[in-house]
Amino acid sequence: MLKGVKFGYFMEGKLFDVVMQAFQRFTAAESPCVHSSKNLYIAYQPSVCDNVSVGMNGNAYITGVKIMRATKAIYALQYEKRYTFADYLKWDTNARYEFVDGIPYAMSAPSPRHEYIKSEISAQLRNFLVGKPCRVYGSTAVRLNADSYDDTHFEPDIVVVCDKSKVRMDSIVGAPDLVVEITSPSTSRRDRGVKFNRYQESGVREYWIVNPEDESVQVHILRDGKYDMAFYADEEAVPVHIFENFVIELGSVFEDQ
Repeated sequence: MLKGVKFGYFMEGKLFDVVMQAFQRFTAAESPCVHSSKNLYIAYQPSVCDNVSVGMNGNAYITGVKIMRATKAIYALQYEKRYTFADYLKWDTNARYEFVDGIPYAMSAPSPRHEYIKSEISAQLRNFLVGKPCRVYGSTAVRLNADSYDDTHFEPDIVVVCDKSKVRMDSIVGAPDLVVEITSPSTSRRDRGVKFNRYQESGVREYWIVNPEDESVQVHILRDGKYDMAFYADEEAVPVHIFENFVIELGSVFEDQ
């Protein structure tokens, strides 16, 4: 007899599919312990699935994998095992993940407006950096603690790196000089929370949070190990503090499409 465990309220069917793909990747696909269904239940056979348990809060646990609510619209997978960047390179998946202390978080696809803003900021940076030693990279893995546990990496929208020794074939190792995150309702909490803290701790000299909704930019400049914040909006020119005499023109960044 199959029993059903409801493991969470999902706002979209697409998100449920992503979660089920994760379950299938970390458990045997043919196992009687893992069955998806349209009503968002995990079905299992108690007689043969002793690795299934239900917590007091209603979460379903299967082989150490727990589904838990992370934000209003996004869910995170938390595992007993802590993964490293080396583990990530072995995964057979096209999905992108960021790791925080060995816990993987799936990344959602960006919107067209997000991509336009990213391309415009990147273009202004690249034009300025022609003939200079610094380079602009987009959506590449940044390993903030590669010299120790190597279990935390992010994929910022834009990074600028001036030390070429940090650039590897598969990632950036260590703190970039500039990080730009284009935030959204689903990423805002992490951009302003865990990412802010990790960038500050690791020594990222300048961290931008670009908000397409209100067309603003929060610029965080590292001074004595702590970020000072400046705010810009509308069509202002935003100084890039790691360089002299260079600004990003927000008029073209937030241009109507």
